[in-house]
Amino acid sequence: MDFGQNPAQPPGPPQPQAPIPGSVPQSVSAELAAMKPARSPVPMMIAAFSGAAVGALLTAFGFLMLSGDPAAEKPVASAAVPSASAPEPVEKKPELTPTQLAAQGDKAALKKLEAKDEKQRSSEEVVAIYSGRAAQKRKEIDELVRKMGLVETYAFDPENKRRVRDFAADREVGNYLLNGLAKMEGSWGVDHLYDVWIKTPGKTESSELARELLGTSEQRAKASPGLRALLELKELSALDAPDCEKAKPLLETLKEKGDQRCLGTVMRMNIKTGCGEKKRDDCWACLRKSDEIKDAVGQAAKRKAP
Repeated sequence: MDFGQNPAQPPGPPQPQAPIPGSVPQSVSAELAAMKPARSPVPMMIAAFSGAAVGALLTAFGFLMLSGDPAAEKPVASAAVPSASAPEPVEKKPELTPTQLAAQGDKAALKKLEAKDEKQRSSEEVVAIYSGRAAQKRKEIDELVRKMGLVETYAFDPENKRRVRDFAADREVGNYLLNGLAKMEGSWGVDHLYDVWIKTPGKTESSELARELLGTSEQRAKASPGLRALLELKELSALDAPDCEKAKPLLETLKEKGDQRCLGTVMRMNIKTGCGEKKRDDCWACLRKSDEIKDAVGQAAKRKAP
């Protein structure tokens, strides 16, 4: 006899089981499953594309690391620097002809051209001979002026003083000589300019150039005190109505610093005519009551000209 089952009662519907603690009820799970959307293919495509892009970037980065930056290696045309070792082309000067050499004062070429018969010379050769001679004179002048600027005894040697006057009288090189004298440092060149002006017979181009050079402030500044006073006194005496008072300080300077070059100009001041409308008035009346003229002459006569 089976005491575990009651035969009188038919079997009923199955009884729900008690939920397990912590589990989700079946009804809730079914609802959640119904609410979950279907999986879309777009995210999968994005993920796939992203992965491919990352892979491509990594591949490119690796290639650059191995090969270097091509942009950095590409030469820039504007920044190109020419080679420092490349020599610049040198223009070869044409060789001078014998006639051209003679015209520049070449001794050998000039001598050869001078030995040629006059009737056999061309016009160019004739001019070249005279040009060459003038060029040689200019070289002599350069050497003469250079040496005169070094030693005083050489500068005022009688023979060199004669050479200066001869060159000054030479039409071809006279102006060249005077320009050299004007460029000399110190007072010696000014002394020679004065000699050319005073000792040249008559009025020539060279004597007039020397006179005008002596009138410049540049030459006056280099002149010795005695010669500067003499030049100023000459200018004052040449006026139609000279200011007598201005002559006094000049005579005092000539008394102390003047030399024999000033004697003629100072002694002519003893003449008591030459001014006024009829040239009968005394130009130096303010000096008659003193011995300024006499004293200047007496002292300057003791000093020789350079």
